Amino acid sequence: MIPAYAGGIFLLGGLLSTQEKIRKHMMHVLVFLALGLLFATARSFTQIPALLAGEEVLRPLAVKVQFATAVVTIGFLALAIRSFILARRL
Repeated sequence: MIPAYAGGIFLLGGLLSTQEKIRKHMMHVLVFLALGLLFATARSFTQIPALLAGEEVLRPLAVKVQFATAVVTIGFLALAIRSFILARRL
């Protein structure tokens, strides 16, 4: 359920960032939360190779969900950094 809660927080933050006066601050908060989420799910990067090799891991579904959450979070961070760079250029 943690990825669902994290997604809800990011959805709420995205909706709040539509207001021009708090957009910059909200996006920085969301990037900070995304970094925390990435660190929380980083353990899956060490377990996913074993899972793919067919080895037995503790809670394989949790490893898959953590890995998917980490990948989506990396995508969000990449897009956010790109947005920050474009905003700075303008």
